[in-house]
Amino acid sequence: MGLYLAHQKYNIDPGSFKGDNNVSVQESGNGNYDGIPLENFNPNLAGDPFRWIPKGLMEDLRDNSVEPSSTLVNDQVSGYTVEQIFGALKSDVSSVQSYQSRLLQLYGNTQLSQILKLFISYGY
Repeated sequence: MGLYLAHQKYNIDPGSFKGDNNVSVQESGNGNYDGIPLENFNPNLAGDPFRWIPKGLMEDLRDNSVEPSSTLVNDQVSGYTVEQIFGALKSDVSSVQSYQSRLLQLYGNTQLSQILKLFISYGY
């Protein structure tokens, strides 16, 4: 999400942030960013050592798009603002599960079923 927001504000090419060249991570593959790696993120891709980080989760809380079927992500959630997403991410939130609980606690359970399915599809 950080790279996505940096790109939105500063038009930074996230392709320049590669990290360890010996580690293969998921990319869009077409040179364009604009959320493509977030939408195409597959939490079940065994070859990605960082698949445990739910890279597309925060985008999935905001967007109103359909996930590519290959990702196996169940995204029926939409409409959360960036302020709400980061408002739930406080210093006492130390896991994805506690983030989910805080998000629901702060902003109600209007999308409870959809949020539970989204987090489950990310493996949490």
